[in-house]
Amino acid sequence: SAMIADYMFWLGGGSEQSISKLIKLYWQ
Repeated sequence: SAMIADYMFWLGGGSEQSISKLIKLYWQ
């Protein structure tokens, strides 16, 4: 799960806080 979250974070540019927030909530 963490790998997927990191990949999605990378796809989002690695700086989209809103996307990273959603990912962190989704994979918590």
